[in-house]
Amino acid sequence: MLKIVEILNTDNFMVTCKFNNGKVKKINMLPLLKNHENLKGIEQLHNQEIFKKVEIGKLGEIVWKQIITTTYNNETFVWDYDVCPDFAYQLN
Repeated sequence: MLKIVEILNTDNFMVTCKFNNGKVKKINMLPLLKNHENLKGIEQLHNQEIFKKVEIGKLGEIVWKQIITTTYNNETFVWDYDVCPDFAYQLN
């Protein structure tokens, strides 16, 4: 199972990651963010200061904590935005 073990750099919507198989990949997140623009809160990641707050999740995924908001039955919920390491590995 692939996992991200280190985030080496973040710059201009790119996340450079090292995977547990030793490979380093520079991942362009902008197309993914554009595909998810319907998610309320995703626009925060267009701010480079917030974008740079990327973390590695418990399962080795790329995570931005507490970015997405949803409302259900008049109650608001805040969610993390994450990208599975297997999917991230396939992105260029």
